[in-house]
Amino acid sequence: MSETSRARFSTLTEISTSHEMEGGVRLKAKGSDGVLEVICDQTGTSIRLAVGIESHYYISKGSLASVSFYKKSQPWYIVSGITLMIMGIVILSPGYLNDFQAFLGIGIIIIGVIQIVVFFLRRIVTLEFETTGGKIIDFSLTGLAAKSGDVLTQFCYVATDPETLAGIFDD
Repeated sequence: MSETSRARFSTLTEISTSHEMEGGVRLKAKGSDGVLEVICDQTGTSIRLAVGIESHYYISKGSLASVSFYKKSQPWYIVSGITLMIMGIVILSPGYLNDFQAFLGIGIIIIGVIQIVVFFLRRIVTLEFETTGGKIIDFSLTGLAAKSGDVLTQFCYVATDPETLAGIFDD
């Protein structure tokens, strides 16, 4: 039976990756919701998660089954938002408008803008560590914090193979 620890951050004040002197890689994320710090090196993976309560996990070398990264967004929100805004502009474009057409055109444009905002707020980026024993440690960025997903992608790449560190995080 697997056991899962989850942390979800909606806002980030800091997210960074760096390489350690000992030949490992570090991911540090701070937000209004808490702190995540992950260090992957030759001895294993150390995870510190402070969201409400502080938890520490250590996964010894060879026991890390997988490091997964995935993004979830719903692009139909942005497509429908742009389509609605174009429809609203088309309704407003004739030279003569009655009150109903003006109200309808502006209303459709507002709904289109809301759809685009919903697209950005519903994005989720997840970084997941799984051990050979079935323990899963799940870290998610939601909403506007999900724009930092590229940093997680880079970290995920080197966390699975620390030998690839050379040159990736050069300052």
